[in-house]
Amino acid sequence: MTKQTQPLENEFKGLVEIVKKQIEITLLEVFLLWQLEPPIDWKRVVRVTGEGNFSITIEPYQGTATWINLRKKIDGLKSLCLLEELIHIHQPDLLGYVFHSGGLHLIQETISLVSFWCQAVHNYINLHLSTENAIKRIIAELDDILRTNYVTQEILTPLSGLNLPLDIEPLILRENIVLCRLSLEEISDLASNDISSQSRYDISSRSITTALVITRPVRLQLSVQIIEQKLDFTLFYQEIQDQIDDVLYSLHVLKSGRVGVLANFMTLHPTLLPSMSGTSYAPIVFNPHESMQLNEEEIASFISLYHKIIANKRNDVRIAITRLVDAENRFSPVDSLLDAVIGLEVLLNPNDYSELAFRVALNYAYLGDSCDYRKRYEDVRNIQKTRNGIVHGGLNLKSKDNKIIHEHSTLAKQCLRDAIKHFLFDESFTNNVKIDTEFWLDRIIPAEIVDTTS
Repeated sequence: MTKQTQPLENEFKGLVEIVKKQIEITLLEVFLLWQLEPPIDWKRVVRVTGEGNFSITIEPYQGTATWINLRKKIDGLKSLCLLEELIHIHQPDLLGYVFHSGGLHLIQETISLVSFWCQAVHNYINLHLSTENAIKRIIAELDDILRTNYVTQEILTPLSGLNLPLDIEPLILRENIVLCRLSLEEISDLASNDISSQSRYDISSRSITTALVITRPVRLQLSVQIIEQKLDFTLFYQEIQDQIDDVLYSLHVLKSGRVGVLANFMTLHPTLLPSMSGTSYAPIVFNPHESMQLNEEEIASFISLYHKIIANKRNDVRIAITRLVDAENRFSPVDSLLDAVIGLEVLLNPNDYSELAFRVALNYAYLGDSCDYRKRYEDVRNIQKTRNGIVHGGLNLKSKDNKIIHEHSTLAKQCLRDAIKHFLFDESFTNNVKIDTEFWLDRIIPAEIVDTTS
């Protein structure tokens, strides 16, 4: 066997045939030994037993400690040593650095690769593949990774408080974004952890039944040397956050309630190399407990809203939506009311600060039907009076005024939600049209009416 040269940049090769065959031989032998190895690791296993109810047990499983035991037994195994020799000769990049959007990782040892592949075999057997077919699938997928230098990144985002109908099919929001109910097994996997490590996310107490799944192709490179590449992680995380925010905005514009992000779990698929099993991170602030139940009719409205929001080009609408989300997630009705009023002022102020309160109320009135003008106007004027009383100290938060604040906080969010929907669905607000005094005047007294009476 002669040593082959490393591929030039953009010249990708797959697994060498002799390496493929030896991986299959080695995995068949090592995986059988892995199955026979007694589990000495312990896991805190959480299972759903009913709505809002869970059971927690401590169960043995094959984890890191079990693999360390097996490693001692297979050290020097003939098939493993031969595989290591062939990899060094034909595919040294498999023992080098793995570079992808999650960072840089050095593999270094063949036995590390084999341990990962054994776990992959186990996972595929759980998908009802035979051991032989599971190994063949791993080899084919690894070959594809080496040929293309691309894998699929999955961002799984469990959403706290959102409940979809039990029999709902996954909602395909965009080609790479899906909203779906989690299975009981998926919830259990997310909630369970090795007892030697502390669970970072308390899924069992957060009403988790639904998740957002975002997928995208990402570049993965293997190299015997450190790859000098700069990757803007800030840009990547912001892109993901913007996609999650679009879904949260749509839900909160749809109806009252709270939906929050528990955490984001990022995994590369197929998971065949060290560092591909993923990372996770959570928001700095977790939203307080609340819930939002959607029926089939509301789901249709949600999807319509979602597409309007991602198509929206008006910055004032986006600011108003963020204020609505903030208002829904406030503990204090005072803070909630102030956020909602600011959102209304952002949308309905015609860039003319004289008589601001009157103009905001009047413009809100003329978003609706003529029969509702007066009520809509008085609703916003009452909200504004309460807001002014809070800001300027005219209201006593511990007196009967507290009831008014609660009522007007709810009303302010309703009005803001209503105004946002008008801005999203009324074609007169599209194309980033300038919304000034003349715009509102034309809405109240159309120009053609003036012409016909002159």
